[in-house]
Amino acid sequence: MSTELHRAPWSRPLVAIAFVAVVGAGLGAFFGIRAVQGAGSGTASGQPAARIGAAMAYDAASRTVVLFGGQDRSRTLDDTWTWDGTNWTKRHPTKTPPGFGEATPFPQQMVYDPARKVILFVLPVQHAASTADNTMDTWTWNGVTWTRLNPAASPPLRDGNGLAYDAKRSLVVFAGGFPFGGADPTTTWGWNGVTWSELGGLPA
Repeated sequence: MSTELHRAPWSRPLVAIAFVAVVGAGLGAFFGIRAVQGAGSGTASGQPAARIGAAMAYDAASRTVVLFGGQDRSRTLDDTWTWDGTNWTKRHPTKTPPGFGEATPFPQQMVYDPARKVILFVLPVQHAASTADNTMDTWTWNGVTWTRLNPAASPPLRDGNGLAYDAKRSLVVFAGGFPFGGADPTTTWGWNGVTWSELGGLPA
């Protein structure tokens, strides 16, 4: 008599989303290995200091790679840099998201939203214990500065989620990850440029 193992219906896609998240985080880790060693958030040679856990995404509107945050040997970083294919430039936005470690123990993902021509950055921030404010924060980078948005609805708190752009529906899709408390990790959310809405669970 054979015994068949049964997986939860969302296990395979959740693994796939987690893989995407790990690959994205790995870019930051790889950059940390390859960066010029130095203290602080920049080096004398005008490039980011070595770090782990940085978020990175390609900004097609400005044709630059955007790097945000991470951690060096001693502290959390919340600096923003852009790479144009030749040089790194440290940016000085008027506002900035909380750094890795302040908001979450896991590096978070950024993705370019071509419909809005901005980079979308989503991260969990616990404003106060056991309140409705305990949801994901949504930030955008427009090539000049960061802006924290205030959508009418947001996904519940999660770490290590995946983000991807759905060109067919012009949505940024948020899925997977590790929930805070009793949040359901199988729900999928879409960003339309104004607010988040639940799209349903992960498919089997």
